[in-house]
Amino acid sequence: MPYWDQWSLVDFFHKAWFEDLTFEDLIAQHNEHRMLFPKLIFLALASISSWNIRLELFFSWALAVFTFIALCKIADYPSNLLQKKSTGQSKDAFYSVGWAEVLSSIFVFSLVQIQNWIWGFQIAWFLINFSVVLAILTMTLFQRTGKIFYFVIASMACIMGSFSSAHGILSWISASPILLLSSRFKVRKRFFYACIWLSLFVTCTLSYLADYQRPASHPEANYVLLKPFVALDYYFNFLGGVFGNTPTPPLVLGVIVFLLAIALTIHSLRLTADQRDSYLPWLSLGIFALLFALMTTVGRAGFGSHQALISRYTTVTSLLLVSLAQILRLKIVTQDNLFSRQKTRMIFTYMLSGLLFSHVLVGYKHAFASGEHFQYSRYRGMACTKLLDYLEPSLLKECVERDVFPSAEVVISRRAKLKEMNFNQFQEDDVINFNDVQSGSVSYGHIDTPPSQSQNFLDGENIIFSGWAHDPTCTQACKKPKFVLLRLQDANKFFAIADVGSVREDVASAFNNDEYRKSGWSVIVPTDLFPEKPTKVSGYLYSPEKNELFKLHEELELIK
Repeated sequence: MPYWDQWSLVDFFHKAWFEDLTFEDLIAQHNEHRMLFPKLIFLALASISSWNIRLELFFSWALAVFTFIALCKIADYPSNLLQKKSTGQSKDAFYSVGWAEVLSSIFVFSLVQIQNWIWGFQIAWFLINFSVVLAILTMTLFQRTGKIFYFVIASMACIMGSFSSAHGILSWISASPILLLSSRFKVRKRFFYACIWLSLFVTCTLSYLADYQRPASHPEANYVLLKPFVALDYYFNFLGGVFGNTPTPPLVLGVIVFLLAIALTIHSLRLTADQRDSYLPWLSLGIFALLFALMTTVGRAGFGSHQALISRYTTVTSLLLVSLAQILRLKIVTQDNLFSRQKTRMIFTYMLSGLLFSHVLVGYKHAFASGEHFQYSRYRGMACTKLLDYLEPSLLKECVERDVFPSAEVVISRRAKLKEMNFNQFQEDDVINFNDVQSGSVSYGHIDTPPSQSQNFLDGENIIFSGWAHDPTCTQACKKPKFVLLRLQDANKFFAIADVGSVREDVASAFNNDEYRKSGWSVIVPTDLFPEKPTKVSGYLYSPEKNELFKLHEELELIK
């Protein structure tokens, strides 16, 4: 089911289906971004699958895999000096291959970026990472072989990144050190290709900025100048957020990572030209992540430092950790004077690995909790979208604008367009099976509070409904989050929705079945929704897999 920004694609798809798309449609702004290439991917995937959003998730995963392969390829091309240093040193093989690659894979496939893994619209983030790493890889191959083909591929990768998201423009800057600082190019050749690179960068930037409009809801660009300390707080929280929710404050982690990056960059640049060549790809990767954090700070610092910790940003900032791991790997393998003694190298490696692993593991623990919460929000939004025609206006607005999209009216209109395009999942929405009659042998749940025929429960501002619900016919393949919906007697629309999932040990014990352990639910409802006269409330368990509503045992009678 579409979520948040994905609803902005509906008009784009509708125009592609029934009208003629123009280049302006493809290049039109989405917030600060011009998402030409992601839109083409979305359109292709939607065309072959009736917009099955799962394909977008698989595509994001594939991009992450190709990004990691490209990173491994960069690591496989050491300089002549590195080859000499590492030849015959079997003890250093661990450092030169396994150690850095394991850490890189942890960062690239980090669960801290859980929001991007389960949100198809975030293809753009993975596409940017792939574009940048591909540009760095092919620019490195151009530096080492001199073949123009690689220079062309690097340029194309940067163009793809530039028109996938705003920070893709930074790919041109981040790949430049490989071209400008390489010892393998003569001055005239370096100047020639640098002029071409600069021309392409300027052309892309000017094309991007043509008719650019700053989003009205975003902070002014000079905000960071007016409040520099707020900007620094945002920037370092942004960098530290890559570890997820850990005991160490992200601000502190961000400062440590930043200082380590600056120190290693300065030390690497002070090496001889031949030594420096092996470090340039990883310096470029780190520069991209640091510039991305800076660009985002300029555009978003006004939203507050809490916004810097959003998990989707970590997809890009994880590249900084990859960069640091690979630079340290090179310094250890080449027996750089920072690590001239074997014991010193081993101690430093194990300490750094332990620190990173501990923070990553703690971050993963919180990522699972965050992912579970996000999953419930997504499924609740899916339930609200499927049941739009069965919800009271107040519940429809609250549920949709909390879990689906900021405007319920927009969702209603765009849902109609999706049906018009015959997308399968939206054709099924109208078929909701109501099971109003309880089977004597099957119970789907119960409303426990308030007790039936209770008086004075409607005298306050709110009333709490709670109980348990479970689908005993559900198999292991049918374990998506479920919800309880409440409606008044003789009404055909629901006035409340509750998540099923709180712990009810008493219910599990009564049924002698652990599947009932997380069957609890509760919801707070304003009393002004109820009529003056005595009324009955019915509860229904909604199963997203079956698209069915099962009536809970008995009805609750409320008396004023």
